[in-house]
Amino acid sequence: MPLPARSPSLNPSLIFGALRPTTASVIARLQHLEHRLGEDAALASRVACAVVCPPVDAEASQEAILAHYRAVMAASRLPIAVYQLPQVTGCRIAPETLQTLAESPRVTLFKDSSGEDQVAGSGLDFGQVALVRGAEGGYLEALKPQGPYDGWLLSTGNVLGDPLRRLLALKVERQDDAAARLSARLSEAVAAIFAKAQGEGGANAFSNANRAMDQIAAHGSAWRSAPLPLKVDGNPLSMGLVEAAADIAADLLPIDGAGYLS
Repeated sequence: MPLPARSPSLNPSLIFGALRPTTASVIARLQHLEHRLGEDAALASRVACAVVCPPVDAEASQEAILAHYRAVMAASRLPIAVYQLPQVTGCRIAPETLQTLAESPRVTLFKDSSGEDQVAGSGLDFGQVALVRGAEGGYLEALKPQGPYDGWLLSTGNVLGDPLRRLLALKVERQDDAAARLSARLSEAVAAIFAKAQGEGGANAFSNANRAMDQIAAHGSAWRSAPLPLKVDGNPLSMGLVEAAADIAADLLPIDGAGYLS
């Protein structure tokens, strides 16, 4: 399928996930991706890296984690983003392990969704590797120079892009009090919507919370009458969760305005 025409005002980069439970399955996915990119120069030109987690193994040692990434890099050619996701993998990448991985120029990005910040907060030198926080909350506090991160890589960035961009602008403008208030408000709202999504079922709570917010972001004031999005299991998202998102984040979403599909 051909790519849509690129807007002259945008120069988007793409990050592909190679998220599989074993080393062999990660390699197979990466090799399939690289074969596909080899057939589409336009798509390949947009790709910044591929995201790789440690193996899904709660007993994985740091040496096993290193061996996993070394095998992946030996069998592929794309730049690699290392993804700390202990909620899924059961294991954690130690700061010293990332420092060793960072000796390869192909490791360009580290995303930490653990919420623990042990790697970024370690004070070690990771060379060329950009550090981004994937855990929600504490948005302003996470960023340099106050915090240890170069930026965010957030699931909610898809639906709360406007207030997050506003927060960055306030930070650049050194409007510290206003930035702190907005960061706290975003943290509060996202935590509350994620909590409401815990009992939804049909997909994980994070994706369901984002579906609920996206129903409003997409349709704006018409969100109540628009068809509800489908969850991973094929069932529609509950209207109750969307209504909860509307109540909690009315000041952050276009409740009475135009959505991006309007």
